[in-house]
Amino acid sequence: MIDASEAAHPWLSDPEPDVDPVVRANEYLRWVRQQSIQADWIALTNAEDQHLATLTAMGTSIHQLNQRLHQMLDTLLMGLRPEERPVVQIVAAPIALKVGVDGFCNLQTSPITLIVDPSRILPADWPHLVVHELAHAVAQGVGHGPRFFQSLSALCIAQDLPIPPSDSLQRGVLPYWPPCRPNPGAEQFWFLGQWV
Repeated sequence: MIDASEAAHPWLSDPEPDVDPVVRANEYLRWVRQQSIQADWIALTNAEDQHLATLTAMGTSIHQLNQRLHQMLDTLLMGLRPEERPVVQIVAAPIALKVGVDGFCNLQTSPITLIVDPSRILPADWPHLVVHELAHAVAQGVGHGPRFFQSLSALCIAQDLPIPPSDSLQRGVLPYWPPCRPNPGAEQFWFLGQWV
């Protein structure tokens, strides 16, 4: 298994002191778009006058946000048997509103890439988002069928998160499980670098 920190390098590491944060942010967004299912799914949506400040915040400290997400992912992977652990990496990025999701799993990359937009939910619920996307990687599927239900249930039990109801498939709640509370400051998240 590849260590996720190797897979996401240098986006888990402190930036080099002589690298312009705007250049670094643009390189990061370009790299994430390459890992995305579709490049246009990754998009900053802030006001034009905030664009430079947003890139500066991202270029200065995106590694800190990715480190937090990586720690959550690592904890989840350690709860799985070695043969169940997918080779996976996780990164944060602003996902375009038109996509209609807070995260997604790209099974076509190697390692599998989980891209999440933590701006949309409260930080206390970030593990819920990571669990959901990891369940896709474990189930090796993008849908929310029986295999996903089994993977998600096992991960929720292991992390002491609310498990999906037994009738989840019929009720259609799996795309939103575990429940996440919306972040009232979502619009300013990337601009302010609130993950620091």
